[in-house]
Amino acid sequence: MSIANDLNDVVEASGDMLSRLAIFAYHIPDEWITAAAALSEKATISRSRL
Repeated sequence: MSIANDLNDVVEASGDMLSRLAIFAYHIPDEWITAAAALSEKATISRSRL
C-alpha cells in the first residue's frame, strides 16, 4: 500500500470527527476566544501525544 493510499484512508476516517469538531467550534462564543487570547501576549495551541 502506498503512502497516498494511507493518507487517503486517514482523511476518509477523520471526516466524521472533523464535522463534529466544526459543530462544537460553532457553539463557542467569539467573546470567549477573544478573552482567552487577551490573557496572554500570544495564543498557543498545545498538541497532545498520540
